[in-house]
Amino acid sequence: MSNNFWKIAAGLAAGAAAGYYLNSDKGRKQRNEVANKANEYAEKVKETSKSYMDTAKQGFDSVVNTVKERAGHAVATATSDFEKGVEEVKRTTNNAVNSAKAV
Repeated sequence: MSNNFWKIAAGLAAGAAAGYYLNSDKGRKQRNEVANKANEYAEKVKETSKSYMDTAKQGFDSVVNTVKERAGHAVATATSDFEKGVEEVKRTTNNAVNSAKAV
């Protein structure tokens, strides 16, 4: 029991000393400095996060634009090939009709 008493007494003494120090002029000054540094670090984290998000967004936009361009090219190629196929079918049909008329 006496061992616990000394642990509790030491804890109370340390807490009282910290409270006294933090409420002194020097302690208040130190608390303000710590708060200012914490705010500076928070601002740096915010700026860095924004920079990373902007970079990620630019990369995503670039990928989207590339996909759009390639899809547009694929559609144009498919349309052109389809139109060529239609023309070939028309020619073949016309040739077959003309051959049939000649017979």
